[in-house]
Amino acid sequence: MAIRNSILVLSIGLLAACGSSGVRTSPDDEGAGGMGGGSPYVRPTCDDGEKNGDETDVDCGGPNCLQCEAGKTCRVDSDCASYV
Repeated sequence: MAIRNSILVLSIGLLAACGSSGVRTSPDDEGAGGMGGGSPYVRPTCDDGEKNGDETDVDCGGPNCLQCEAGKTCRVDSDCASYV
């Protein structure tokens, strides 16, 4: 029983030491998953509510998402629904 308790305490200590500093949006972000202090890489999507990846505004524009509506940021004309 003493060995089992020691293993449990050690496991909890390791989990606390590893921690998490937030979601990584790039494989190159600081704190790689595991003991680096960061969380696993989460691939950006066009519906995650974040401006990330190749998007030119939140969840729009760029080569992978739908065109942005009026009032959103566009890097090139084709990023915007109005082409302006």
